[in-house]
Amino acid sequence: MNRAPSMRTRQIHLLVCLVLPIVGCFSPRYFSNRTVDTTNKPGWWGELAKDEVLEVKEDALIGNQGLNQNVWIATGSYGAGEKVSVAKFKANPSHYAQFGIYLLNRGTRVQCVKLERYFSLEYSQYKAYVKVLDGECEGKCTTIPVIGDVRKRGSMRLNAAFLGRRGPEH
Repeated sequence: MNRAPSMRTRQIHLLVCLVLPIVGCFSPRYFSNRTVDTTNKPGWWGELAKDEVLEVKEDALIGNQGLNQNVWIATGSYGAGEKVSVAKFKANPSHYAQFGIYLLNRGTRVQCVKLERYFSLEYSQYKAYVKVLDGECEGKCTTIPVIGDVRKRGSMRLNAAFLGRRGPEH
């Protein structure tokens, strides 16, 4: 009696061994982006807190990447564009209005309103949202630069020298 597997059995075994891992890799569980709202979980806020008020210590810009001292704007095809600094914006603010860039002056207050942990195949990051409390952008929401390990509770921290806690004089 021949105990060797038939050619057909080998083909099925090979197919199963090759197809199952590939199907598993392409599963939405692994390829889809996922956002977890941790706004109401204080342990995830790290050095910040929900409803905490921060102050812009140096003039900054709100652009499509959030609040920062420089923003990137696409001015051509295939991602061609320019980096806009606060000084460049101040020199010609009307030109940059078409790109949805706004200036937040030193002393402007922002309030932490939302925290998300974002996961994708390429990277993971915290997204901390603030609401502008005064000035011409009052009520506008945007993101602020933060860093930390999104898998480690309490690791998030502010990553912007131009933004900080309000001093005791307020």
